[in-house]
Amino acid sequence: VDLCRNDNTMKQIIKDEIFAIVEVRKEQNKTPLHCLYRELQSEIVKRLNRELNQLFRDGEIEVGNTINDKWIILK
Repeated sequence: VDLCRNDNTMKQIIKDEIFAIVEVRKEQNKTPLHCLYRELQSEIVKRLNRELNQLFRDGEIEVGNTINDKWIILK
């Protein structure tokens, strides 16, 4: 089951993040002008965590602990 309701949104988020990382490199006069996978992954995870925290604060999700991870459900 593909749970991503709008695949284009995720694609755009990824493209925007790559663009932002490369732009920072340009501003800092760093070469080569590319984005490393781990840089992209790190930024996407930061955004994911910010959004999850906001959903939790807004009372839209519930979060708890398992032995090895966390569980998340919609309210």
